[in-house]
Amino acid sequence: MSDAARTVPNDPPGSPGQRTSAAPRARAGWLPRIGRGDGPMIGISVGHAMTHWYPGAFLVLLPYFAEDLGLTLTQVGLLIGLRSVTSTLVNLPGGMIVDIVGRPTLIMGLAIAGAGIPYLLLGLTTNFILIASLLAIVGVGNLLYHPAALSSLSELYPTRRGFATAMHSLGASVGDTIAPFAVGIALTWLTWREITIANVVPGLLMALIFWRMMRRVRVSDRRAETRPNVRAYGRGLRALLGNRNMLLIALLGGARAMAQNGLSVFLPIYLTAVAGLAPLLVGTYLALVQGAGIVSGPLSGGLSDRIGRRPMIAVGMVSTSVMLVALMALRVEWLFVLALALVGFFLYSMTPVLNAWALEVAPPELGGTSIGILFAAQSLLGGLAPVAGGAIADAYGLQVTFYFIAATILVANLLVLAVKDDKPPRLSEPGA
Repeated sequence: MSDAARTVPNDPPGSPGQRTSAAPRARAGWLPRIGRGDGPMIGISVGHAMTHWYPGAFLVLLPYFAEDLGLTLTQVGLLIGLRSVTSTLVNLPGGMIVDIVGRPTLIMGLAIAGAGIPYLLLGLTTNFILIASLLAIVGVGNLLYHPAALSSLSELYPTRRGFATAMHSLGASVGDTIAPFAVGIALTWLTWREITIANVVPGLLMALIFWRMMRRVRVSDRRAETRPNVRAYGRGLRALLGNRNMLLIALLGGARAMAQNGLSVFLPIYLTAVAGLAPLLVGTYLALVQGAGIVSGPLSGGLSDRIGRRPMIAVGMVSTSVMLVALMALRVEWLFVLALALVGFFLYSMTPVLNAWALEVAPPELGGTSIGILFAAQSLLGGLAPVAGGAIADAYGLQVTFYFIAATILVANLLVLAVKDDKPPRLSEPGA
């Protein structure tokens, strides 16, 4: 077992310590819900919210950051693309570290502690090379957090894997939602540089919340007999990299990441430069996109535990593509806002389902690595969206960039049909 939480002997029903008998009860109702013993799930989700607070805040600052430095849209795309290159390089080793070392809780703590440092330094410099270097490493803390958190949740809640990973994604949505709204308000009085410095404070507060949620959980290392040695891990890694299902799921994640990254980079620029909206309204609209994921993530994750991962991914991809096209075609304000909310709803509904799907096709002792492969593909392919989208926007206009993103995710939906063994865990198999 990983360095996942073990509760005290008198665990309440539904807690990890009584997972065998309590897990079926937790899934008895149609709608997923949090139980009294789900403290580790909440704590890990809160920690995830912290790692997403910083990039969520930076999205609203991006237009002012680009204007201050006199950057073209192509240059903005290249700078954001640097982050994806680093992400690709960090994700797979991060998963390896979790599986071999067997200390995911320690890794999560270190990731949270270092998540905001690059953004702090970003507000203190005007050197373009240093800024490019900082943007290349801003996601390292976030990326180290994912394999540790998701592999722990997978082992703690094996019959509620979709819902547990959805709560993990919910934490990201909370951070991504609150941060743009708060920064949109702060830009009324502060510059983007001042905000990056002041932004350390909410990060420290969220770190305190994470500590309070996890302090009653007694942590133990993964047992030596279940932790793979380097040679055994190498054999498992080669098998996993040759697993057709794993690679297809990774490509699906990459396509979804292209849509998310493209939307994250170019939507605030579109709302500011084309629609001419004030900073507060831009922040509100971006919060609307992220906030829709707060609703859709737990619903899709819990539902995928019952009906399977494939139908949830198919619906999410097709609907996201349709809503992106509608976003550019609509001219009535309230319809535009509705389409914006639906884009976020369907786009973020796929995240926990893909995470759970990747964890299911890998052996339990390679859970961190499976997440590393998935997130490496997301970083690699997601990094193409800002670069290609920036070039398309400079040549043909921002609207064409959104059509390009919609077409990409629609075509990728064909990969869903090629993934085999799409069965949710049976209720009679609590250790599935």
